Amino acid sequence: MNIKKLLGESYKEDLTTQELIELLEKVEEPKDNSLELSKLKSAMDKASSEAADYKKKYKSLVDEQTLQNEEKEESIKAMQEELASAKKQLSVIENAKQMLALGYSDEQATKAANALAEGKLTEVFKIQKEVMDGKIKAVQEQGLKAMKEPLAQGSEAVTSITPEQFNKMGYSERTELFKNDPDTYAKLTNNGGN
Repeated sequence: MNIKKLLGESYKEDLTTQELIELLEKVEEPKDNSLELSKLKSAMDKASSEAADYKKKYKSLVDEQTLQNEEKEESIKAMQEELASAKKQLSVIENAKQMLALGYSDEQATKAANALAEGKLTEVFKIQKEVMDGKIKAVQEQGLKAMKEPLAQGSEAVTSITPEQFNKMGYSERTELFKNDPDTYAKLTNNGGN
């Protein structure tokens, strides 16, 4: 047993044996604190148990909130993807309408609009070239049909345009006829054409 601890402030270095005995007699013997210790231990156990319960509740609440936050994030991400898809579809539809107005076929307009939405400009230009080649070919065929066949020697020109067709022609078509076939133009204007 440590005398310094037992006597506390009363202890001095120069104490005689007699003074030490007197001081030790004044010191109370430690009581049996087992009842207090058991109460204290019980209170500590209860506090530890409550703390553990609160910790579990907090952890489950945090886990639940984390789970809810993750679900919200997934939901938002799905909505954003759906919105992006809808915007792309709308863009494809609008672009396809414009391409149809330019003379693209339904298939060509759809393919070109999808390629444009995906940023595949090479594919868009390829389809545009197909459309333009088709237009050029159609104009050439139309021009060949409009040309009259060569006349046999000594025969007169056969007018392939009727006065009704001439009346329905626009200014530019009549000008073209005048340049290419002035004889037919003259006959049609003398036969009541405008």
